[in-house]
Amino acid sequence: MSCAELYFLGTGAAVNPRRMQSSLLLDYMGVTVLVDASCGAANALEALGYPPESIGAVVVTHGHYDHVCGLGLLSFIKSFRGGPPLKLYSPPAAEGVVRSVVEAGLRSSARGGVEYSILPLRPGGEAGFGGVVRVRGLRADHTVEALSLEIGLAGLGFILVSGDTRPTEELEARAPRALATVHEATLPSGMVEKAAATGHSTVGEAVGVASKSGIGLLYHLTPESEEEALRASRGTRVMVPQDLQAVKIC
Repeated sequence: MSCAELYFLGTGAAVNPRRMQSSLLLDYMGVTVLVDASCGAANALEALGYPPESIGAVVVTHGHYDHVCGLGLLSFIKSFRGGPPLKLYSPPAAEGVVRSVVEAGLRSSARGGVEYSILPLRPGGEAGFGGVVRVRGLRADHTVEALSLEIGLAGLGFILVSGDTRPTEELEARAPRALATVHEATLPSGMVEKAAATGHSTVGEAVGVASKSGIGLLYHLTPESEEEALRASRGTRVMVPQDLQAVKIC
């Protein structure tokens, strides 16, 4: 049986001096999909042995800058090194931001020659990759149009990625059947009101959902939530990955 590798290119929120912004790379049976493109994603890919120019598929959960800022460098690198056409899947409301960041990278290189397309992904919509990976959009509860993701792995099962969101009934209902759930844990448990106002989850809320899966994984950590998340992971099925850590999903 083939296993999937899930690489945490970054595990922090927009500002966390100990962690890069959150971004994931899935590798299943040689098919790679980048989930969000944080500012340090290209260098993280290079460090893990995945040349940034080799990336052909990116799924963007929403248009906030810390989740798309790496697209400019990715397109810049591709303009020099080549690589496959870039297919970007995003909520329709994020298309303008995605396009502007990609174009900024291309304009700065003054080379062009990078073929890319932006395709809409909505709740209930799906995108397939290589016949073995299928990404389904789920409704997220954030301050802008955003997606959570169900990522199907042929012959294996599926994993969930929350993106930035409040806990949702959809994630909670699917989590017990998921091989793994990656859930944001932006704020400590004592800041529920702020989490609700900003469209994020607390550590306690994230653990409540992620722990229902085979493996629970917390990311999008702030300095305020990180210590509680690490404590919550001790002696449980919930993990707090470090930047550049790979988690095997079987």
